[in-house]
Amino acid sequence: MRTYVAKRGSEDIAYLLFAVIFMNGFETGGYQAALMAIGNTYGMNEAQEGLLASTELFATMIAPLILGSVADRVGKKKMLLLFTFVRVLSCFIMLPSGSTMVFAVGIFFMGFAKSIIQYVAIAAMQDTHFLIEKEEQAGKTTTRIHALREDESTKELARLLGGDAVTEAALSNAKEMRKDALRVKQI
Repeated sequence: MRTYVAKRGSEDIAYLLFAVIFMNGFETGGYQAALMAIGNTYGMNEAQEGLLASTELFATMIAPLILGSVADRVGKKKMLLLFTFVRVLSCFIMLPSGSTMVFAVGIFFMGFAKSIIQYVAIAAMQDTHFLIEKEEQAGKTTTRIHALREDESTKELARLLGGDAVTEAALSNAKEMRKDALRVKQI
């Protein structure tokens, strides 16, 4: 098992931030094209398009803050099912509507649901998983990043699905998700 140690101000953090910014650039291009098409459909100007984008991004950011502790208590699988339903319902409400306001509210709920739904599926697709631990000793904080083995990755994915207590059902589901992810990658 490889261990990476990053200290505040180190080059490792700079490389990580660069990689995150680089990958977000690819996503932004597709997002902007979709936003322009939505703007044309609803007759929006650039300011309204910007507000629409901000609405979805705001919802995506606050959802984990608001619902993270709820998901830990209730179970992430129940939250995934609930917000899959919320996302589908949002589509059925906003698509037939000609109202920009109804569309914006639908976008908010879709953004809210998106952050809940996608994180487990994205985690299953990763080739390598890392466990990040912070430790404070004598007023100095050290962050350790451990590359996980396949069995550890599956267990961590199961924890995301079912909460801190990993059940056989969550573990079985996590194994199935990993198998599906490998199959999709081979296409």
